Amino acid sequence: MSQQTSKTYVEADWTAGSATAPLATNWRGGASAVEIVVTGTVNFDIESTNSDLNAGEAAGWLVDTSANAGVTASKFFTFNANPRFIRFKINSGGTGATIAIKLVQSDV
Repeated sequence: MSQQTSKTYVEADWTAGSATAPLATNWRGGASAVEIVVTGTVNFDIESTNSDLNAGEAAGWLVDTSANAGVTASKFFTFNANPRFIRFKINSGGTGATIAIKLVQSDV
């Protein structure tokens, strides 16, 4: 059995130097497969944290691999370990840009 989460962020959801709202993952589940679909011109970092934001812990947002920094095009990847939350930190972006995420995780 698997769980799928989909979310599309549009230019109105961010400004350069800001980050999107955190997206919770099934961090106790199995491996996660992440598809990012980019339209328009945008440059962003994929950040993750294992902090429990629901319990009020302060997040230590990190980019888990250099391949997830300065992203400008669609990509498919897996996390080395499932984080509790992910978000996109926007470095720059053009009018009409979007970032869509499709996250699929197995429940184990």
